[in-house]
Amino acid sequence: MVRKTSKPSWRTATNLVRGGTNRSEFAETNEAIFITSGYVYESAEQAQRAFKNQEDRYIY
Repeated sequence: MVRKTSKPSWRTATNLVRGGTNRSEFAETNEAIFITSGYVYESAEQAQRAFKNQEDRYIY
């Protein structure tokens, strides 16, 4: 469940920074950051091309 927070009592500057925050069911204070060190490829051949810089893809 994602809730959009909107606090009409916030000052304008705060509302501009925090007004669009999407919170998960964990009620974090900031939007979650999902750190990843791997990427998904459609095939082994696509991964091979990416690692050989023959295809523009993120690699790690």
